[in-house]
Amino acid sequence: LLAAEPALTLVGLLDDVARNAPPVRVQAEGVSAALASTRLAGAWEDPTLAVMAEDVPLPGMAMTGDPMRPMLTYRVMQPLNVFGRRTLAKRAAQARLGRAEALLDRTRWDAQAQAVFAFYELWMSARMAEVLDRQISTLEGMRASARSRYAAGLMMGHHDILRAEAELATMQAERASLADERAAMVAMLNVLRGKPADAPIGEPSVVGRVALPPLRDLLARVDSRPEVTSMRLMREEMGAERSLAKRMYFP
Repeated sequence: LLAAEPALTLVGLLDDVARNAPPVRVQAEGVSAALASTRLAGAWEDPTLAVMAEDVPLPGMAMTGDPMRPMLTYRVMQPLNVFGRRTLAKRAAQARLGRAEALLDRTRWDAQAQAVFAFYELWMSARMAEVLDRQISTLEGMRASARSRYAAGLMMGHHDILRAEAELATMQAERASLADERAAMVAMLNVLRGKPADAPIGEPSVVGRVALPPLRDLLARVDSRPEVTSMRLMREEMGAERSLAKRMYFP
Protein backbone atom coordinates (compact mmCIF):
# COMPACT_ATOMS: atom_id res chain seq x y z
CA LEU A 1 0.00 0.00 0.00
CA LEU A 2 2.95 2.31 0.58
CA ALA A 3 4.17 2.79 -2.97
CA ALA A 4 6.89 4.93 -4.51
CA GLU A 5 4.82 8.08 -4.15
CA PRO A 6 5.99 11.55 -3.12
CA ALA A 7 6.57 11.87 0.60
CA LEU A 8 3.41 12.53 2.56
CA THR A 9 3.78 15.72 4.58
CA LEU A 10 1.46 16.78 7.35
CA VAL A 11 0.78 20.17 5.79
CA GLY A 12 -0.22 18.66 2.46
CA LEU A 13 -2.32 16.01 4.17
CA LEU A 14 -4.26 18.57 6.22
CA ASP A 15 -4.88 20.63 3.10
CA ASP A 16 -6.32 17.61 1.28
CA VAL A 17 -8.48 16.67 4.25
CA ALA A 18 -9.82 20.22 4.65
CA ARG A 19 -11.06 20.16 1.05
CA ASN A 20 -11.88 16.52 0.27
CA ALA A 21 -12.91 14.71 3.45
CA PRO A 22 -16.43 13.26 2.95
CA PRO A 23 -17.89 14.86 6.12
CA VAL A 24 -16.46 18.22 5.03
CA ARG A 25 -18.00 17.93 1.57
CA VAL A 26 -21.38 17.03 3.07
CA GLN A 27 -21.33 20.00 5.44
CA ALA A 28 -20.16 22.29 2.62
CA GLU A 29 -23.34 21.37 0.76
CA GLY A 30 -25.26 22.33 3.87
CA VAL A 31 -23.60 25.74 3.79
CA SER A 32 -24.57 26.12 0.13
CA ALA A 33 -28.18 25.30 1.00
CA ALA A 34 -28.16 27.82 3.85
CA LEU A 35 -26.70 30.44 1.53
CA ALA A 36 -29.47 29.81 -0.99
CA SER A 37 -32.09 30.17 1.75
CA THR A 38 -30.77 33.62 2.65
CA ARG A 39 -31.65 34.81 -0.86
CA LEU A 40 -35.22 33.64 -0.40
CA ALA A 41 -35.66 34.87 3.16
CA GLY A 42 -38.14 37.72 3.39
CA ALA A 43 -39.47 37.15 -0.13
CA TRP A 44 -43.15 37.78 -0.66
CA GLU A 45 -45.25 34.66 -0.47
CA ASP A 46 -47.40 33.64 -3.41
CA PRO A 47 -50.97 34.94 -3.24
CA THR A 48 -53.57 32.35 -2.30
CA LEU A 49 -57.13 32.00 -3.55
CA ALA A 50 -59.70 30.34 -1.30
CA VAL A 51 -63.12 29.25 -2.53
CA MET A 52 -65.80 28.12 -0.09
CA ALA A 53 -69.16 26.67 -1.15
CA GLU A 54 -72.10 26.43 1.21
CA ASP A 55 -75.72 25.37 0.63
CA VAL A 56 -77.90 28.06 2.17
CA PRO A 57 -81.55 28.96 1.59
CA LEU A 58 -81.94 32.11 -0.49
CA PRO A 59 -84.47 34.79 0.48
CA GLY A 60 -88.04 33.77 -0.32
CA MET A 61 -87.29 30.06 -0.33
CA ALA A 62 -88.83 27.67 2.08
CA MET A 63 -86.63 25.71 4.34
CA THR A 64 -88.08 22.45 3.02
CA GLY A 65 -89.34 21.36 -0.30
CA ASP A 66 -87.29 23.73 -2.49
CA PRO A 67 -83.78 22.70 -3.45
CA MET A 68 -80.95 24.52 -1.76
CA ARG A 69 -78.78 26.71 -3.88
CA PRO A 70 -75.05 26.97 -3.18
CA MET A 71 -73.42 30.18 -2.18
CA LEU A 72 -69.75 30.63 -3.20
CA THR A 73 -67.30 32.76 -1.27
CA TYR A 74 -64.03 33.84 -2.88
CA ARG A 75 -61.07 35.15 -0.89
CA VAL A 76 -57.70 36.32 -2.18
CA MET A 77 -54.89 36.62 0.38
CA GLN A 78 -51.48 38.22 -0.02
CA PRO A 79 -49.22 38.37 3.07
CA LEU A 80 -47.30 41.64 3.19
CA ASN A 81 -43.76 42.00 4.47
CA VAL A 82 -44.34 45.14 6.47
CA PHE A 83 -43.33 46.38 9.91
CA GLY A 84 -39.75 45.11 9.43
CA ARG A 85 -40.67 41.48 8.76
CA ARG A 86 -38.36 41.12 5.78
CA THR A 87 -35.38 42.52 7.69
CA LEU A 88 -35.95 40.14 10.59
CA ALA A 89 -36.35 37.15 8.25
CA LYS A 90 -33.07 38.09 6.54
CA ARG A 91 -31.34 38.42 9.88
CA ALA A 92 -32.52 34.98 11.00
CA ALA A 93 -31.42 33.42 7.70
CA GLN A 94 -27.99 35.04 7.97
CA ALA A 95 -27.63 33.64 11.49
CA ARG A 96 -28.52 30.15 10.22
CA LEU A 97 -25.90 30.54 7.50
CA GLY A 98 -23.31 31.52 10.08
CA ARG A 99 -24.17 28.48 12.18
CA ALA A 100 -23.77 26.22 9.13
CA GLU A 101 -20.35 27.77 8.44
CA ALA A 102 -19.34 27.29 12.08
CA LEU A 103 -20.38 23.64 11.86
CA LEU A 104 -18.30 23.33 8.70
CA ASP A 105 -15.27 24.64 10.61
CA ARG A 106 -15.91 22.15 13.41
CA THR A 107 -16.28 19.29 10.92
CA ARG A 108 -13.06 20.33 9.19
CA TRP A 109 -11.20 20.45 12.51
CA ASP A 110 -12.46 17.00 13.49
CA ALA A 111 -11.40 15.49 10.17
CA GLN A 112 -7.97 17.11 10.39
CA ALA A 113 -7.54 15.85 13.97
CA GLN A 114 -8.22 12.30 12.78
CA ALA A 115 -5.74 12.80 9.95
CA VAL A 116 -3.02 14.01 12.35
CA PHE A 117 -3.54 10.96 14.56
CA ALA A 118 -3.39 8.56 11.62
CA PHE A 119 -0.38 10.36 10.11
CA TYR A 120 1.78 9.98 13.21
CA GLU A 121 0.53 6.43 13.77
CA LEU A 122 1.63 5.59 10.24
CA TRP A 123 5.00 7.24 10.81
CA MET A 124 5.46 5.34 14.07
CA SER A 125 4.41 2.12 12.35
CA ALA A 126 7.18 2.57 9.80
CA ARG A 127 9.74 3.08 12.57
CA MET A 128 8.47 0.02 14.44
CA ALA A 129 8.71 -2.00 11.22
CA GLU A 130 12.38 -1.01 10.91
CA VAL A 131 13.05 -2.15 14.48
CA LEU A 132 11.24 -5.45 13.95
CA ASP A 133 13.12 -6.08 10.72
CA ARG A 134 16.44 -5.65 12.54
CA GLN A 135 15.29 -7.95 15.33
CA ILE A 136 14.17 -10.59 12.86
CA SER A 137 17.51 -10.35 11.05
CA THR A 138 19.33 -10.77 14.35
CA LEU A 139 17.22 -13.77 15.35
CA GLU A 140 17.80 -15.40 11.98
CA GLY A 141 21.53 -15.01 12.56
CA MET A 142 21.19 -16.51 16.05
CA ARG A 143 19.25 -19.44 14.62
CA ALA A 144 21.89 -20.05 11.98
CA SER A 145 24.62 -19.89 14.63
CA ALA A 146 22.74 -22.35 16.85
CA ARG A 147 22.33 -24.75 13.95
CA SER A 148 26.07 -24.55 13.24
CA ARG A 149 26.89 -25.30 16.86
CA TYR A 150 24.44 -28.19 16.87
CA ALA A 151 25.93 -29.56 13.64
CA ALA A 152 29.38 -29.35 15.24
CA GLY A 153 28.20 -31.60 18.06
CA LEU A 154 27.85 -28.96 20.74
CA MET A 155 25.74 -30.35 23.55
CA MET A 156 22.42 -28.59 24.27
CA GLY A 157 22.67 -26.76 20.95
CA HIS A 158 19.15 -27.85 20.04
CA HIS A 159 17.80 -25.74 22.92
CA ASP A 160 19.31 -22.64 21.35
CA ILE A 161 17.72 -23.56 18.02
CA LEU A 162 14.26 -23.97 19.57
CA ARG A 163 14.59 -20.72 21.54
CA ALA A 164 15.60 -18.82 18.41
CA GLU A 165 12.75 -20.39 16.43
CA ALA A 166 10.18 -19.40 19.10
CA GLU A 167 11.41 -15.81 19.35
CA LEU A 168 11.62 -15.56 15.56
CA ALA A 169 8.01 -16.74 15.20
CA THR A 170 6.90 -14.14 17.76
CA MET A 171 8.67 -11.33 15.92
CA GLN A 172 7.28 -12.43 12.57
CA ALA A 173 3.75 -12.50 14.00
CA GLU A 174 4.21 -8.95 15.35
CA ARG A 175 5.55 -7.87 11.96
CA ALA A 176 2.49 -9.30 10.19
CA SER A 177 0.17 -7.62 12.70
CA LEU A 178 1.98 -4.33 12.17
CA ALA A 179 1.52 -4.65 8.39
CA ASP A 180 -2.22 -5.08 8.88
CA GLU A 181 -2.35 -2.01 11.13
CA ARG A 182 -0.50 0.01 8.51
CA ALA A 183 -2.95 -1.10 5.83
CA ALA A 184 -5.86 0.05 7.99
CA MET A 185 -4.24 3.45 8.64
CA VAL A 186 -3.48 3.93 4.95
CA ALA A 187 -7.13 3.20 4.15
CA MET A 188 -8.26 5.72 6.79
CA LEU A 189 -5.98 8.43 5.44
CA ASN A 190 -7.10 7.80 1.87
CA VAL A 191 -10.76 8.09 2.85
CA LEU A 192 -10.05 11.35 4.67
CA ARG A 193 -8.24 12.58 1.55
CA GLY A 194 -11.27 11.76 -0.57
CA LYS A 195 -9.47 8.97 -2.44
CA PRO A 196 -10.12 5.22 -2.82
CA ALA A 197 -9.11 3.22 0.24
CA ASP A 198 -6.46 1.27 -1.71
CA ALA A 199 -4.91 4.29 -3.42
CA PRO A 200 -1.09 4.46 -3.16
CA ILE A 201 0.28 6.83 -0.57
CA GLY A 202 3.77 8.11 0.12
CA GLU A 203 5.81 7.54 3.24
CA PRO A 204 4.99 10.06 5.98
CA SER A 205 7.69 12.68 6.36
CA VAL A 206 8.12 14.41 9.71
CA VAL A 207 10.13 17.56 9.07
CA GLY A 208 10.59 18.75 12.62
CA ARG A 209 8.90 19.88 15.76
CA VAL A 210 6.67 22.93 15.86
CA ALA A 211 6.61 24.92 19.06
CA LEU A 212 3.24 25.37 20.68
CA PRO A 213 1.99 28.96 20.97
CA PRO A 214 1.97 30.55 24.43
CA LEU A 215 -0.90 29.60 26.71
CA ARG A 216 -2.32 33.12 26.73
CA ASP A 217 -2.60 33.03 22.93
CA LEU A 218 -4.42 29.70 23.11
CA LEU A 219 -6.85 31.03 25.69
CA ALA A 220 -7.50 34.09 23.54
CA ARG A 221 -8.67 31.81 20.73
CA VAL A 222 -11.39 30.23 22.84
CA ASP A 223 -13.93 32.86 21.83
CA SER A 224 -13.34 32.07 18.16
CA ARG A 225 -14.05 28.34 18.48
CA PRO A 226 -16.82 27.11 16.16
CA GLU A 227 -18.93 25.97 19.10
CA VAL A 228 -18.89 29.43 20.70
CA THR A 229 -19.62 31.08 17.35
CA SER A 230 -22.50 28.69 16.72
CA MET A 231 -24.07 29.38 20.12
CA ARG A 232 -23.73 33.13 19.61
CA LEU A 233 -25.42 32.92 16.21
CA MET A 234 -28.12 30.64 17.57
CA ARG A 235 -28.99 33.29 20.14
CA GLU A 236 -29.13 35.90 17.39
CA GLU A 237 -31.33 33.66 15.23
CA MET A 238 -33.75 32.98 18.09
CA GLY A 239 -33.96 36.69 18.84
CA ALA A 240 -34.77 37.50 15.23
CA GLU A 241 -37.35 34.71 15.05
CA ARG A 242 -39.01 35.94 18.25
CA SER A 243 -39.19 39.51 16.93
CA LEU A 244 -40.55 38.25 13.63
CA ALA A 245 -43.26 36.25 15.42
CA LYS A 246 -44.27 39.36 17.35
CA ARG A 247 -44.55 41.37 14.13
CA MET A 248 -46.91 38.77 12.69
CA TYR A 249 -49.64 40.03 15.04
CA PHE A 250 -49.82 43.26 13.08
CA PRO A 251 -52.27 43.25 10.14
